Amino acid sequence: RSQGQGLGLAASVALLSGCQAGGLLILALLLPVAWVVAGASRWREALRSAVWLAGGVLVGAPLWWPALREAGGLATEALVAGQYDWRSHHALAPGANAELGPVLLAIFGGLVALVGLLLLRPDPTAPRSDRERPALAALAMALLLATPLSAPLWRLLGPMEMLQFPWRFLGPATILGVVLAAGWRGRRRLMALLLLVGPTALVPVELDSGFPALRPELGGAELARSCAIRYGLAPVLPALPGFSAPGFHPLESLRELDSREAAVEALREGPLPRVYRVTSARRAPVLLPLQWWPDLELLRDNETLAHTNAGGLVEVMVPAGSTVIRARLDPSRARREGGLMLLAGALLLGALLAGGRVGFPQD
Repeated sequence: RSQGQGLGLAASVALLSGCQAGGLLILALLLPVAWVVAGASRWREALRSAVWLAGGVLVGAPLWWPALREAGGLATEALVAGQYDWRSHHALAPGANAELGPVLLAIFGGLVALVGLLLLRPDPTAPRSDRERPALAALAMALLLATPLSAPLWRLLGPMEMLQFPWRFLGPATILGVVLAAGWRGRRRLMALLLLVGPTALVPVELDSGFPALRPELGGAELARSCAIRYGLAPVLPALPGFSAPGFHPLESLRELDSREAAVEALREGPLPRVYRVTSARRAPVLLPLQWWPDLELLRDNETLAHTNAGGLVEVMVPAGSTVIRARLDPSRARREGGLMLLAGALLLGALLAGGRVGFPQD
């Protein structure tokens, strides 16, 4: 209805990209449905709203664009397999969702009942507002994507598997339900409140994260202590599945690092840049206590050294004797591109604010 609301939408989308980049994919799947329904009578207003949203997406590009472009530097296959396979996490698959199963079923059932209340108006002949129809269409689409009925779409659109859990769509569906029921009064409002909030009473007080611990009996503690003594730091910490370099494994990588003959001393620890002194009796490949990343740059006397991924760690060839290596990570091309997209988004939003006549759809 106003430029302030348009700016609020843009800011919300930009912040969403920093909290959960997958939220942008969810928006991209739900908003077209709402726009198609709205476009039947108010396509100009729908288009203006889309422009505001596009500005927010561009402003958030420094956060989501590098994540999209640089995903190849991570072991992403672990993010979509096993316990993260979307096929096992539909809202109607309570057995596969362990403790959350009853909660998901209750939320899904509450939203379906809410849709029923929306469709069964006290006066069936009353016209449905142009603003309500798009939200109801998006809500129906969100519920569909949370069920096994949407499996063909999940298979067709490969990037959707990165969302991991189809029941994630129950989140935006609940928000849409709140928006649609906001104007209700009396018993209908109380019923909507029970349908939307009631399922939270089923949430377990304590949830099992499901991540296996690196237990001492597996040898992880001894290896970490050995490497800490040898290198002056605990070089490799256990990582969540998928958020590590391809080929990295907490135990195997530590064992390989500990088995190398060359001595590696950390002269500067902490965030990059880091500095290492490598001492080797002969020219040989050396593992650094540093996870590999494609944009990582290694320097020796301002000369760039080639490096490879060896078990998720950085491997570099060094000559015999003592060598000081500096590891740094400058802004990658994807991050620079994200900065340019932010600039474009800021200019777009500035133009919308300066236009004066560009706003949200009005009643």
